Amino acid sequence: MKDESKNDLYDRIQRFQHNVLARRPSVSQMVSEVHMMNFKIRPVYGNITTMDFANKRFIEALWSLGKLDEFFRDEFTQVTENERETFFRLVDEMRVNLQQQLNTAYSTSQSVSSEEKLLYEIEIYKEIDSQVN
Repeated sequence: MKDESKNDLYDRIQRFQHNVLARRPSVSQMVSEVHMMNFKIRPVYGNITTMDFANKRFIEALWSLGKLDEFFRDEFTQVTENERETFFRLVDEMRVNLQQQLNTAYSTSQSVSSEEKLLYEIEIYKEIDSQVN
């Protein structure tokens, strides 16, 4: 029985990767979905006014992180107590990979001289509206 539930957990994660992450919609569709995900971007250091928030790699990584968050919220209630550690570890590995993609989204977009290189740090968080009518 244990192996069956472990396989089920792995199957659900594999289906998510195959059906969602590997089949991204168009960039314009991802942009509208990212708007609906309620992400907020706050500068921590530097001037972010010159950042191109329409950068394809940035949008893809942000969209994927949003979808991973949705997957986590949907699946967490179905994960048994015994599966939680494995579930957290697997989701965290995907999150780290996607954050790395987000961190490197601008590194290959343009060749900028060292004098023009801008240093900045941003915080991206998701605002969750928990008000109940």
